[in-house]
This record gives sequence, structure tokens and C-alpha cells, in this order.
Amino acid sequence: MRNTDYTDFQRRITQIFLSAVICIFYLRSSAFTENKVITDVKKWEYIETEHFKIYHYPECKELLPVISEILEETFNNTTRFYEYRPSKKLLFFIYRNHNEFEQTNIVDVGEGTGGVTEAFKNRFIVYNDGSVRWLRNVIPHEFAHVMQFTVLYEESPLLKALRLTRGIFIPLWMMEGMAEYNTADIDATTREMVIRDMVSNKNVISLKNLSTFNHLKPHQITPAYKLSETAYHFLVDEYGPDKPQKILKVLRDKLDTTAAFTDTLNITPGLFMKKWEEWLYEKYNDKITGFKEA
Repeated sequence: MRNTDYTDFQRRITQIFLSAVICIFYLRSSAFTENKVITDVKKWEYIETEHFKIYHYPECKELLPVISEILEETFNNTTRFYEYRPSKKLLFFIYRNHNEFEQTNIVDVGEGTGGVTEAFKNRFIVYNDGSVRWLRNVIPHEFAHVMQFTVLYEESPLLKALRLTRGIFIPLWMMEGMAEYNTADIDATTREMVIRDMVSNKNVISLKNLSTFNHLKPHQITPAYKLSETAYHFLVDEYGPDKPQKILKVLRDKLDTTAAFTDTLNITPGLFMKKWEEWLYEKYNDKITGFKEA
């Protein structure tokens, strides 16, 4: 084929591929919506802050001052750290409780889900469990995902769809570790307890086995999140506080994990994982010295 014919051929194939991706997404969304059991239909209201549209049920109005404060504080801290600011106001949804949260038609939500970020429109949703501590934990976590999707995919709709299909190959420990790190130690007690226990029993899950969490047993999910978070503590402690945002930007440009590490840290992902595990055992073995087993 001539170059011009080949370019046209590529363009047609790309359009067909993207159309198929979008159709599958909306078909799944439609099927989910039709099968979702809604026990109490309410009308959404919203308020606007400097950087957010906050959607809520009328019964949630008393939460809005606290939520607005946490959202704006999270926005300022996170965008400053990652040196990137979304160009549009972000959509945030708050549910009164988990029962109503499970009825959302934005994404599929299970019993163990605390918050979700929807990549196509950068909407993120959480529920209120009755404590400010919970909101200060889950909102920064989900906002980190908003930042990830914004940095990685905020371009034309077609390019965004293409990058989303490629972006599934970014290891989950990188995505969730970054989100947990963004909670600023609000859940440090749980993390320290879980990691100490794993180090003591020598059953730390290697990062290479955390590219996805689908194979994990239920009791391994929380340790997977906490281990992923420690990888970012190691990254910052060992290589500097500018490295998480640099890795994210290389992922944006190349969508390649190996390039993200070699370009930023001058080491392979495998060597990073090995160094992290050595650091983890060295750090926590000191902490558990003299402890008795439960």
C-alpha cells in the first residue's frame, strides 16, 4: 500500500476500534442501569465551590460545609504535590450511607467499596459513614485517582478512549499506592499494624504479584492496599518527593511502566521492587523487635 492509503486504513481501523470500545462501555452501563435495584429515587441538588460541583441529596445539606472544606483542602494539597491542576471543575457525589451508595447508576458498587472514581467523566463518588475521619480518608484517596486520570487521559475524547484501553496495563499497586499515599497518614495506625504483622510472619506480598488484585483472597485486599502505599513512602524517602509526579508524567507520555522507572529513577521496575522489599523488612523488623506474637 502507499503511505496515504495506509494512513487512511489506520484511521479507519482506529475509528472502528474506538467505536467498539465506547459501545461496549455504554452497553455495559445500560445493562447495569436496567438491572440496578433502586428503592428510593431522589432528586440531586448541587452546590459549587471554587474547584468542584458537589452533588448531594437534600438530606445531605448539613454535610456540605465540612465536605467543601475537605475537597478544597485536598485539591490544593494534591495539585501542589503533583504540579498539575485540572482545567475544569470536578464532579463529586456524596451519598448519605452505603445502602444509597450501592444504588448509584454512575458505576457498579459492591458491599466492600468505599469510594469510586469514574474515568470517562472524572466523577468521583463516596458515602458518608458518620465520621469526618472517614471523609478525610476516602476523599483524598479518590481525588488521587481523579488526578491520575486527568494527567494520563485529559485530551480529546478519542485519544482518551484509546489511552484508557492501554492504561489498564498500569499495575494496580501503582494506582492504589499513589491514592493511599495521598491520604496523608490518616489511616497510619491500620497500615502499621498490617505491615508489622506481614513482616513478622514473613508473608509480605511482592509488588510483582500486585499488578492486579483480582487473584487475592478477601483478607489480602487491605494488606495489598497498605503494601502499595509503602512503595510510595519508599519512593519518596529513597529518591525524593518529586518522583511520584515525575513517574506519573512519564506514564502519561509513554504509558509504559518500565520507561516510567528507567526515565525517572534510572532503575528497572524489578530492581525497584527488590529494593522496596529490602527496605520494608529492614524498617519493620526494627519496629517488631521484642514484640510477642498474639
